[in-house]
Amino acid sequence: MYVGGYYVHPQLGVHLHCIGMTSPMHTKNDEVHFIIEDNFGSLSTFQIDDPPVGFVESNIAEFAQAWFNGIDPNKPVAS
Repeated sequence: MYVGGYYVHPQLGVHLHCIGMTSPMHTKNDEVHFIIEDNFGSLSTFQIDDPPVGFVESNIAEFAQAWFNGIDPNKPVAS
């Protein structure tokens, strides 16, 4: 995994975008973590030496498609 990379878990349909790395975290025994966002808008971190299992490389187009869930972001959604 690397900063700027996109990943997907094919069986779960969850997409990740690695947006950065932390400094050594005081509350996590000075571990360095990747910072990720998922296609649901959640932020999370995990140890750089313990990446999530089952994810494979993806790309920005697949991440955006999952994020928008197939809806054109330029069209207003009826409420």
